[in-house]
Amino acid sequence: MQTAKDRLEFVLRFVNADLDHLRPGDWLNLKEDFALFLGCRGGAPVALVGPIRAMPIEPPFPQDMAPGDFKTLQSDNREILTQFVKVRERKESQQKQTPLSIRASLMPLDVLSPRFAGRAMLQLTGPTRDMFLTMVFLLFAFESTARIAACPECERLMLRTKKREYCSPRCQTRAYMRRYRQRETVKQQEAEQAHTRYANKRKRQLSEKVHVARRPRKEGKNQ
Repeated sequence: MQTAKDRLEFVLRFVNADLDHLRPGDWLNLKEDFALFLGCRGGAPVALVGPIRAMPIEPPFPQDMAPGDFKTLQSDNREILTQFVKVRERKESQQKQTPLSIRASLMPLDVLSPRFAGRAMLQLTGPTRDMFLTMVFLLFAFESTARIAACPECERLMLRTKKREYCSPRCQTRAYMRRYRQRETVKQQEAEQAHTRYANKRKRQLSEKVHVARRPRKEGKNQ
């Protein structure tokens, strides 16, 4: 999880994950990816814009997170990102603030190596939940979020591409069928209105008691 794209994809996978049906191996993978996102495993850097490191110092630590902890964090994260997309699409006026417990300090990097002379690292510490959400905020603030959108069918958060407008083939099929049914309904309504106008015209020309039958539809029409 070395690039901003990797982190964005992980955040969206986590937000959309069905945590109620994860297998034991899936939970282990989630914990490992979660720790990597925070830079707590394998020395993975957490530098989003400049050297920034978020260190959980209050339990539960990433390796000790229980399913309930992940579900609460997922709900908080989903609400933040959903509101972000809605504000961008002008469906909401502003995003509500998220209270976080963060402590910050600056570490001069000169002490690590002369090649870092004059540079510093921003170190953030706090509860695991707050460290994760802080890094999500930083990621969205300093990286491009143009591709992040809500599926127009189910509102599931996704990374949109030129060829991908919906989050899944299932949503794409649903949207197509709804538009198709709407078109068929409009066609039927227009046909009914046209017949009514024709029938009223013939009645005025001939007699009010005349019954105007429908014209048989041509075989193969609209097929």
